[in-house]
Amino acid sequence: MGALYGLVQRRRIPAGVAAGAGAVYGAVVWASSYVGWVPKLGNMPSPAWDRPGRPTAMLLAHGVYGIVLAEVVNRLQSAPHPHARPLRLAAEQSAIMG
Repeated sequence: MGALYGLVQRRRIPAGVAAGAGAVYGAVVWASSYVGWVPKLGNMPSPAWDRPGRPTAMLLAHGVYGIVLAEVVNRLQSAPHPHARPLRLAAEQSAIMG
């Protein structure tokens, strides 16, 4: 699921915006999983039938996951690629090569 977020956030965004987007993403992952397909497979009860407190804890945990994921993706977006070479304009290249 984290790779999907990385595909959606294609460039660095302000930290506060990233945290908000990450929290929303975590909530969407929680809702699609724990309200959707997880109970249908019988792995866990739906939040309405689960023990008290667990759905809230799971939702908060997914929010933290999303915030951390957004920060990691943001940092990776701003890190230089190890194999990247600086781009040079054709005129600069010509001047260098003589």
